[in-house]
Amino acid sequence: MAYQPILPSHVALSMPVTTPKCAPLCVIVQRWKGNRTSDQSEAHPFTALERLLMILRRIYDDSLAQASYLVGSSNGDALILDPNRDVDQYIELAETLDLRIVAVAETHIHADLVSGARDLAALTGAELLLSDAGPPEWKYAFAEQAGTTLLHDGDVIEIVELSVRAIHTPGHTPEHLAFLLSDTATTEQPMGIFTGDFVFVGDVGRPDLLESAVGIAGSKDESARQLYASIQRFRTLAEYVQVWPGHGAGSACGKALGNVPQTTVGYELRFNWAFAVRDEDEFVRRVLDGLGEPPRYFARMKRVNQQGPAPLASLSAHRNLHQTESATFSRLAR
Repeated sequence: MAYQPILPSHVALSMPVTTPKCAPLCVIVQRWKGNRTSDQSEAHPFTALERLLMILRRIYDDSLAQASYLVGSSNGDALILDPNRDVDQYIELAETLDLRIVAVAETHIHADLVSGARDLAALTGAELLLSDAGPPEWKYAFAEQAGTTLLHDGDVIEIVELSVRAIHTPGHTPEHLAFLLSDTATTEQPMGIFTGDFVFVGDVGRPDLLESAVGIAGSKDESARQLYASIQRFRTLAEYVQVWPGHGAGSACGKALGNVPQTTVGYELRFNWAFAVRDEDEFVRRVLDGLGEPPRYFARMKRVNQQGPAPLASLSAHRNLHQTESATFSRLAR
């Protein structure tokens, strides 16, 4: 079987950087350009040279072994990827860095945490960007109500010089997206990929949750085959591309996740067990073998995030709710 490469031909590695920035399917997020005052510029914690550079921050929740990411552009606009319910931490980080959150996206419908994407977008006025891939029964039910921009394979989010390409990578979940990041001020070639629960350090996302957690009988085999196909697309990336996963060691979203914060495509091609298996049937057998029962709250979280978490009235309400939810889910997990 021939697998579609992740990068379209106009940004293939052999092409010059003068090619167009966007594929025909393109979502553009470009807000608040040039509205920084001179006082704001003088108060910025970075030097004039540093302000010209892309900003990347990883926000890690040790209790969930879960990573969110902030990507900031040279003019102060920022994207938040995979925020959890503790939304004030992203707002505070953006303020500390003198950034304005203009876009909020997530890789998939989470099962292990309550998503904060909808609330963060509402509180900041940012564009909410969610996957429209996958079957009808696994789309975001609240997307229209929340004014969401829906993403498909190949869509591009542009924030000034930042180009973030959505890549459909089903397997862990049917609607899963990875996001390929390019800093076009330097080159249009990708520098890294946010893989969510698709590829981890030394592992891949478990493909059984629709069956074992949600109860959709017979789905894990098909999901495992989708994951295998997604891995073949991942192989087409350049080996230098950095990999920023959505979880580290301790997460129940894989079997044996590494504990380092990032890796590269080349390292995973050489040392991740999933990339050493070249036969699809053998991959399906191995990826499904030895999976423990998922935490009992996963089924509830999957439905909550698909239907849409109840909106938070304020950040103070969030703080109280977050404490209650954490205690409740800890009890459910036991």
